[in-house]
Amino acid sequence: MLGRGVLETRSVELASKYNVRLFLGKALEKDKSKGTFIMEKTKNLEDMPITGISIKEDYAIMRVNDLPNDGIFLGELFTLIAKLDINLDTISQQLTHDGKVNFSFYCNKKQSDTILKHIDELNSKYPISRLLGFVKLSVVGVGISTHSGIAAKVLSTLNAHNIRYYMITSSEISISLTIEEKDKQKAIEVLGEAFDL
Repeated sequence: MLGRGVLETRSVELASKYNVRLFLGKALEKDKSKGTFIMEKTKNLEDMPITGISIKEDYAIMRVNDLPNDGIFLGELFTLIAKLDINLDTISQQLTHDGKVNFSFYCNKKQSDTILKHIDELNSKYPISRLLGFVKLSVVGVGISTHSGIAAKVLSTLNAHNIRYYMITSSEISISLTIEEKDKQKAIEVLGEAFDL
Protein backbone atom coordinates (compact mmCIF):
# COMPACT_ATOMS: atom_id res chain seq x y z
CA MET A 1 0.00 0.00 0.00
CA LEU A 2 1.19 3.49 -0.80
CA GLY A 3 -1.09 6.32 0.17
CA ARG A 4 -4.61 4.93 -0.09
CA GLY A 5 -4.10 2.82 -3.22
CA VAL A 6 -2.35 -0.38 -4.09
CA LEU A 7 0.61 -0.14 -6.45
CA GLU A 8 0.92 -3.18 -8.69
CA THR A 9 4.37 -4.79 -8.66
CA ARG A 10 4.29 -5.30 -12.43
CA SER A 11 3.77 -1.57 -13.01
CA VAL A 12 6.89 -0.82 -10.97
CA GLU A 13 8.91 -3.40 -12.96
CA LEU A 14 7.82 -1.94 -16.31
CA ALA A 15 8.38 1.64 -15.17
CA SER A 16 11.86 0.73 -14.00
CA LYS A 17 12.70 -1.15 -17.20
CA TYR A 18 11.59 1.69 -19.50
CA ASN A 19 12.56 4.58 -17.19
CA VAL A 20 8.98 5.87 -16.85
CA ARG A 21 7.74 7.92 -13.89
CA LEU A 22 4.77 6.42 -12.08
CA PHE A 23 2.06 8.58 -10.56
CA LEU A 24 -0.09 7.34 -7.72
CA GLY A 25 -3.18 9.44 -7.18
CA LYS A 26 -6.74 9.99 -8.31
CA ALA A 27 -7.04 9.15 -12.00
CA LEU A 28 -9.05 12.24 -12.94
CA GLU A 29 -7.24 14.69 -10.65
CA LYS A 30 -5.66 17.50 -12.70
CA ASP A 31 -3.56 18.79 -9.82
CA LYS A 32 -0.62 16.37 -9.77
CA SER A 33 0.59 17.76 -6.44
CA LYS A 34 -2.17 15.69 -4.84
CA GLY A 35 -0.44 12.39 -5.35
CA THR A 36 2.96 10.73 -5.43
CA PHE A 37 5.45 10.42 -8.26
CA ILE A 38 7.65 7.34 -8.15
CA MET A 39 10.85 7.54 -10.14
CA GLU A 40 14.48 6.55 -10.18
CA LYS A 41 16.50 8.00 -7.33
CA THR A 42 18.67 10.85 -8.57
CA LYS A 43 21.72 12.37 -7.00
CA ASN A 44 21.00 15.17 -4.58
CA LEU A 45 23.10 18.18 -5.53
CA GLU A 46 23.82 18.81 -1.87
CA ASP A 47 25.35 15.33 -1.64
CA MET A 48 27.68 16.11 -4.56
CA PRO A 49 30.55 18.32 -3.40
CA ILE A 50 31.42 19.25 -7.00
CA THR A 51 28.74 19.71 -9.65
CA GLY A 52 30.72 21.32 -12.46
CA ILE A 53 34.01 22.52 -13.91
CA SER A 54 34.48 25.87 -15.64
CA ILE A 55 37.35 27.25 -17.69
CA LYS A 56 38.40 30.81 -18.48
CA GLU A 57 40.97 30.84 -21.26
CA ASP A 58 43.81 33.10 -22.35
CA TYR A 59 45.03 34.09 -18.89
CA ALA A 60 48.26 35.84 -17.99
CA ILE A 61 50.07 35.81 -14.66
CA MET A 62 51.59 39.19 -13.80
CA ARG A 63 54.30 39.38 -11.13
CA VAL A 64 56.36 41.96 -9.26
CA ASN A 65 59.00 40.66 -6.86
CA ASP A 66 61.10 42.12 -4.04
CA LEU A 67 58.88 45.10 -3.24
CA PRO A 68 59.34 46.99 0.02
CA ASN A 69 56.59 46.15 2.50
CA ASP A 70 55.12 49.66 2.52
CA GLY A 71 52.31 49.29 -0.04
CA ILE A 72 53.26 52.44 -1.97
CA PHE A 73 53.97 50.79 -5.34
CA LEU A 74 50.94 48.51 -5.06
CA GLY A 75 48.72 51.51 -4.36
CA GLU A 76 50.07 53.23 -7.48
CA LEU A 77 49.68 50.05 -9.54
CA PHE A 78 46.06 49.54 -8.46
CA THR A 79 45.27 53.19 -9.19
CA LEU A 80 46.62 52.70 -12.73
CA ILE A 81 44.68 49.45 -13.19
CA ALA A 82 41.47 51.14 -12.00
CA LYS A 83 42.10 54.04 -14.40
CA LEU A 84 42.40 51.48 -17.22
CA ASP A 85 39.00 50.05 -16.15
CA ILE A 86 40.41 46.57 -15.51
CA ASN A 87 38.97 44.27 -12.85
CA LEU A 88 41.54 41.81 -11.56
CA ASP A 89 40.38 38.28 -10.99
CA THR A 90 42.84 36.97 -8.41
CA ILE A 91 45.46 38.82 -6.38
CA SER A 92 48.18 37.24 -4.24
CA GLN A 93 50.78 38.78 -1.96
CA GLN A 94 53.50 36.89 -0.10
CA LEU A 95 55.90 38.19 2.50
CA THR A 96 59.41 36.83 1.91
CA HIS A 97 61.86 35.73 4.62
CA ASP A 98 63.75 39.03 4.30
CA GLY A 99 60.64 41.21 4.76
CA LYS A 100 60.11 42.01 1.09
CA VAL A 101 56.85 41.42 -0.77
CA ASN A 102 56.23 39.30 -3.86
CA PHE A 103 53.00 40.27 -5.57
CA SER A 104 51.10 38.59 -8.40
CA PHE A 105 47.72 38.73 -10.05
CA TYR A 106 46.06 37.29 -13.07
CA CYS A 107 43.96 38.75 -15.80
CA ASN A 108 43.30 37.94 -19.43
CA LYS A 109 45.99 38.50 -22.06
CA LYS A 110 44.31 41.56 -23.57
CA GLN A 111 44.16 43.22 -20.15
CA SER A 112 47.81 42.35 -19.51
CA ASP A 113 48.73 43.97 -22.86
CA THR A 114 46.94 47.15 -21.75
CA ILE A 115 48.68 47.17 -18.35
CA LEU A 116 52.12 46.71 -19.93
CA LYS A 117 51.39 49.45 -22.47
CA HIS A 118 50.70 51.95 -19.66
CA ILE A 119 53.05 50.70 -16.91
CA ASP A 120 55.71 53.32 -17.73
CA GLU A 121 53.32 55.96 -16.38
CA LEU A 122 54.33 54.79 -12.89
CA ASN A 123 58.05 55.54 -13.41
CA SER A 124 58.76 52.56 -11.19
CA LYS A 125 62.03 50.79 -10.61
CA TYR A 126 60.12 47.55 -10.03
CA PRO A 127 59.69 45.59 -13.26
CA ILE A 128 56.50 43.64 -13.90
CA SER A 129 56.93 40.25 -15.53
CA ARG A 130 54.24 38.41 -17.46
CA LEU A 131 53.72 34.70 -18.04
CA LEU A 132 51.35 33.66 -20.84
CA GLY A 133 49.63 30.44 -21.84
CA PHE A 134 47.41 29.83 -18.83
CA VAL A 135 43.76 29.08 -18.14
CA LYS A 136 41.76 29.48 -14.96
CA LEU A 137 40.10 26.20 -14.02
CA SER A 138 37.38 26.21 -11.36
CA VAL A 139 35.62 23.29 -9.73
CA VAL A 140 32.21 24.43 -8.55
CA GLY A 141 29.70 23.01 -6.08
CA VAL A 142 27.61 23.91 -3.06
CA GLY A 143 29.26 21.03 -1.19
CA ILE A 144 32.66 22.73 -1.07
CA SER A 145 31.73 24.53 2.13
CA THR A 146 30.28 21.42 3.80
CA HIS A 147 32.58 18.59 2.64
CA SER A 148 36.16 18.39 3.90
CA GLY A 149 39.02 17.28 1.68
CA ILE A 150 37.79 18.74 -1.61
CA ALA A 151 40.92 20.85 -2.19
CA ALA A 152 43.11 17.87 -1.27
CA LYS A 153 41.29 15.70 -3.82
CA VAL A 154 41.60 18.36 -6.54
CA LEU A 155 45.33 18.85 -5.94
CA SER A 156 46.17 15.16 -5.55
CA THR A 157 44.24 14.35 -8.74
CA LEU A 158 46.20 16.96 -10.69
CA ASN A 159 49.47 15.81 -9.10
CA ALA A 160 48.77 12.19 -10.06
CA HIS A 161 48.51 13.27 -13.71
CA ASN A 162 51.53 15.62 -13.66
CA ILE A 163 49.40 18.73 -14.13
CA ARG A 164 51.09 21.77 -12.60
CA TYR A 165 48.95 24.39 -10.93
CA TYR A 166 49.81 27.87 -9.83
CA MET A 167 47.67 30.47 -8.13
CA ILE A 168 44.88 28.89 -6.08
CA THR A 169 41.83 30.61 -4.62
CA SER A 170 38.69 29.31 -2.99
CA SER A 171 35.25 30.48 -1.95
CA GLU A 172 32.20 28.79 -0.44
CA ILE A 173 31.24 27.35 -3.83
CA SER A 174 34.43 27.11 -5.89
CA ILE A 175 38.12 26.26 -5.93
CA SER A 176 40.05 27.93 -8.75
CA LEU A 177 43.55 27.23 -10.04
CA THR A 178 45.70 28.59 -12.82
CA ILE A 179 47.01 25.79 -15.02
CA GLU A 180 48.90 25.69 -18.29
CA GLU A 181 46.79 25.84 -21.45
CA LYS A 182 48.27 22.56 -22.72
CA ASP A 183 46.87 20.70 -19.68
CA LYS A 184 43.32 22.09 -19.93
CA GLN A 185 41.55 19.11 -21.53
CA LYS A 186 43.41 16.55 -19.44
CA ALA A 187 42.55 18.42 -16.23
CA ILE A 188 38.87 18.58 -17.15
CA GLU A 189 38.81 14.85 -17.85
CA VAL A 190 40.64 13.67 -14.73
CA LEU A 191 38.74 15.98 -12.38
CA GLY A 192 35.45 15.00 -14.01
CA GLU A 193 36.30 11.37 -13.39
CA ALA A 194 37.48 12.02 -9.83
CA PHE A 195 34.23 13.79 -8.91
CA ASP A 196 31.94 11.56 -10.97
CA LEU A 197 30.74 14.37 -13.25
